[in-house]
Amino acid sequence: MNGECIRTGESEVGAAARRPAVRTRGRKFAIVGAACALAIAGTGTAQTPIKSPLVAYLTPGTPQNEYAKSFVEAMRALGYVEGRNIRYEFRGAMDDASRITPLAREIVAARPDVVVAGGAVAVRALREASSAIPIVASSTADPIASGFAATLSRPGANVTGIANLADELLAKQFQILAELLPKARRVAVLLNPANPVTVALKTRAVEIGKSKGWSVSFHEAQDEKSVGAAFGAIEKERADGLVVATDASLYWQSAAIVRGAARLRLPAVYPIGDRWVFAGGLVSYGPDIHQIYRRAASYVDRILKGAKPGEMAMEQPTIFELALNRKTATMIGLTIPQTVLLRADRVIE
Repeated sequence: MNGECIRTGESEVGAAARRPAVRTRGRKFAIVGAACALAIAGTGTAQTPIKSPLVAYLTPGTPQNEYAKSFVEAMRALGYVEGRNIRYEFRGAMDDASRITPLAREIVAARPDVVVAGGAVAVRALREASSAIPIVASSTADPIASGFAATLSRPGANVTGIANLADELLAKQFQILAELLPKARRVAVLLNPANPVTVALKTRAVEIGKSKGWSVSFHEAQDEKSVGAAFGAIEKERADGLVVATDASLYWQSAAIVRGAARLRLPAVYPIGDRWVFAGGLVSYGPDIHQIYRRAASYVDRILKGAKPGEMAMEQPTIFELALNRKTATMIGLTIPQTVLLRADRVIE
């Protein structure tokens, strides 16, 4: 036998039971036969199946939204098929900020192999719950200022992914507002005072305002009540236009913010995502979120294959979208310049 296990029509165990006793080499053969029997038994249906990797997904909004679908589609293109070699757990705060922390703890308790986090609020909650589980951030404003990364080229901790540089986005929003309102003199900026990038945004806004001859005022908001107070102050100062900074808390209050701008018939430029213009906002500008989540899939793939998030450079978005609502423009009596219309990726009539 030379120590090899040979399969026949009957089991090795049954054959060994009928084998006559052999005094000389019998012990050796008996040991080999028993080992073969155990090896063959180990290949049967009693084996414990290997679990597929678990990827969790945490977002401030709806858990299985369009962006989640883009992520899953990108994962499938990389060879990951749910139910075959990958498992998913989707969690969403449904625009309720108080739910983010409990959901993050729930995700960490499930011990996923990696988590995809939508925005800085989700990343922060996950980081507080675990400093070990790899986190792939999507559309996170300035991860260095937020304390998530030492540098973009080498984050150094358990967070990597796609980063938005909020001050650059703000500059582009100001540029669009200047095209919409060439005679503007007073511009209001709505931002969240608790956001770690707020100080940098204020400095950048003042610089841009001076270059355009604008008087820039800042108004802080985090919830519906403070949004109402902010618009009361904006109305008193008779601002010509409004820029809304990128922030998850402001995103959660998007309906109240859009209503406030509509009440004042105030031209406003909003941040990332088409949610703003579909809710009645005038113009929004920011990265293509679907592309960001598709890129997040490549980070997850590399981490599942052994890469360390702290050594994976954070990318910046490469595709940006300009969306506008012509119905809102008509309502507030604004004619959108042809130069802006021609650049728009989405136009709501």
